[in-house]
Amino acid sequence: MDAKNFLSDEYTFYKPKNKQSSSKRVCITISKQTKLLEEEYKNILGIQPNRSQIYSSYLKTLLNKLKNRTE
Repeated sequence: MDAKNFLSDEYTFYKPKNKQSSSKRVCITISKQTKLLEEEYKNILGIQPNRSQIYSSYLKTLLNKLKNRTE
């Protein structure tokens, strides 16, 4: 009876990634007020808001304000 190596390529079912991702998935908790605003956005425009774009845009604006304040 042969012992089987379950860590060998025959038994592993994943592909190693060759490239690095430019994004990272994170989990956040949003307030009820924020969720209601997202629903209002969806009702008006008919599409879900892109949280990543909104967050990125807000951070850029905030950083620019901070930089301008220190100059």
